[in-house]
Formats: sequence, C-alpha cells, structure tokens
Amino acid sequence: MTDKTDNAGDTNEPEDLFEHIDSLPHEVQVVLQKYESEVEDYIACKNMQQELEHLGYTFDWGLDAIPYNLRQITD
Repeated sequence: MTDKTDNAGDTNEPEDLFEHIDSLPHEVQVVLQKYESEVEDYIACKNMQQELEHLGYTFDWGLDAIPYNLRQITD
C-alpha cells in the first residue's frame, strides 16, 4: 500500500495516519496489514474502508485506488 505525499508545511490539513501506523490501535494495524499486499483496486479500498469504519477510522482514495488521508471518524 502506498501513501500520498505529506503536507508537513500545511497546518490546515489534518495529519494522514497512514504515516503513523505504529501509533494506531492494534485492531486498526491488523486491518491495514491485511490489505498491505492486496492489489490496489476499488474493491480492496472499499472492503478496507468498511472494516476500518467499524473501528472508527476512514480514508480517501483517488482514481489510482491508492488510499490516503487515514483519519479517525469524528461526530
């Protein structure tokens, strides 16, 4: 799984948790590891997103089917 470039200088952008996987809860890390070797396609992105949403996290992906902007779901 590849992540997008970091916007370290942009303080308005939320932090992409794909860049800090070690700081995430173990259950989230397990899901990310499960999809790490998957072919990057829309189906894999959708399945991973569904599993992560059950754990309180979500992310975006583009036309390249590469996930980015992993974040905790807030109310």
